[in-house]
Amino acid sequence: MKFFIYALCFAALAVFGFGHAYASAEAEILSIGYPHYEAKVPVTFFNDNAMVMFYGPEEAVTFNMVIQPEPDRNLEQYTAFSKEQIKNLPDFKVENEGFETYNGVKFATALNNFKRDAMNLKSKGVWTVFNKKAYVLTYTAPAASFEKYLKTADAAFASFKTAPLSITMPKDFVPQNSIMMGFGESTPEEFRINFNIIVKPEAEKTLEEFTEFSKKEASKIPGFTILKEGYETYGGVKYFSVIHKFKQGEVPLKARSVWTITNKKVYILTYTSTEGSFSKYEADIESLCKNFSVK
Repeated sequence: MKFFIYALCFAALAVFGFGHAYASAEAEILSIGYPHYEAKVPVTFFNDNAMVMFYGPEEAVTFNMVIQPEPDRNLEQYTAFSKEQIKNLPDFKVENEGFETYNGVKFATALNNFKRDAMNLKSKGVWTVFNKKAYVLTYTAPAASFEKYLKTADAAFASFKTAPLSITMPKDFVPQNSIMMGFGESTPEEFRINFNIIVKPEAEKTLEEFTEFSKKEASKIPGFTILKEGYETYGGVKYFSVIHKFKQGEVPLKARSVWTITNKKVYILTYTSTEGSFSKYEADIESLCKNFSVK
């Protein structure tokens, strides 16, 4: 687990994506409230099928949010279309469905049972259509753990607002080593541009000691090369910043990581892209860093 956390300082997950990036003339912000921090992510980072993934306190316990363009359908039409898409999925069963209202906005809801890699899973999904976009929020857990975190997930659903765009993740859903990931567009190399925010306990090392340790661990990553490094100050807090490149398989990647240590925790923000697409969202990630606030 330790190497996984430190490696994520420099490298993020590769996923297969779809669609193309879109721009927002009004520089819309997605505000994410975590027990340990507040993050403000420019919506311009996300592509036509944006996804934010919150990893929960147990294995396979997740909460994700997907934002998709939906210029043609209303909520009822979108719901009917979605049900048609999933009706033939193997081992997928809708247990309950209906409508709920959060912050004055009508959402469709569904409780589902399904299998993934031989694991019995259960999920609650809520979705709405607003300003020609579909917002889909889903809580998923192993069937045996589903009820344990359902009230916490309901609190996250209730915190979601479409205008201004924001969500708050309750403390009970956040593990000691917390990871949140946001996924943008897919590049021609089929790499999904992404950022992640990691928070983990760090009571023993100073910022300088943690930096030296992390650089040593990251040198084990294939093709790892530091291009630029130094210190930055955001919100009055000192961060170490590094831009580096490495390889994932045969795909050359480029990333920027910044981290700080405060309140006996290390906070790590990482943006990862292919080398050719790195500059496209560099300003968005700088904005994320500048507006990131530690609690």
